[in-house]
Amino acid sequence: MPTSTLSTSDTNDGAAATTTTITASVTYPDYFDSFPDFIFRHKELPRNAFKRLAREQGWSDNQRGLETMIFNESLARQEEESSSGPSSPLSGELASDWSTNYFNRFPNFELRNGEHARNAFKRLAKLQGWSDMRKNLERENFHKSVVQDLNSRYSTLAHYQDLCAKLIDSETVPTSITQCKALLQTKYVNIWDIYEGNYRCFDTFKQFKKYTCNGRVFDRNLAKSLNFNVFLRVLGGKTGRKGRK
Repeated sequence: MPTSTLSTSDTNDGAAATTTTITASVTYPDYFDSFPDFIFRHKELPRNAFKRLAREQGWSDNQRGLETMIFNESLARQEEESSSGPSSPLSGELASDWSTNYFNRFPNFELRNGEHARNAFKRLAKLQGWSDMRKNLERENFHKSVVQDLNSRYSTLAHYQDLCAKLIDSETVPTSITQCKALLQTKYVNIWDIYEGNYRCFDTFKQFKKYTCNGRVFDRNLAKSLNFNVFLRVLGGKTGRKGRK
């Protein structure tokens, strides 16, 4: 697993008052999710990928210094999360196999360890050389596959109880799917996070919205067919109680 070290001094940014060094053993930094057109290369060190991104974006020294700090914080957070160990999968669920149904259609395409599903799709589209029309069609097929996978993973009371246990710190265990949904509906949770086995809730809608709008919005119409569509939120509202997520 590559180890990345990046400091603000690497950016030659005179505005940086201190030098912060972050060493992180991460396979894929989710910082790059903020740049949908950027492709993270196989076996590329995160530090080198960041420098390449900075060149492609044409950032000023001040902007690069700011992005360096954001990147370092992202690496530090991922390092902390990885050190605490992965979330335990549901019974019958393979933790490293979140989208077999769709990507199995492409036998020459290999998923990378720790890669986000959305980034895998972007990388596949580039490798396939799809036109915009074909890419849009395949994205819809991909999202439909995700919905099918999620619905198969969350179809029984035991599944919902397990999800509640992962997301909510409560001594009371719901005794029906309806009770589980009522409890889950009070939480701000990103659908892509659930799909990839990252079980977390956001304290406020503002935090949730900032995170979700950073390349993690799920197709609203398809999301309505999810068994646990209680997580849908209106991103344009102030509380986001219903809508897309």
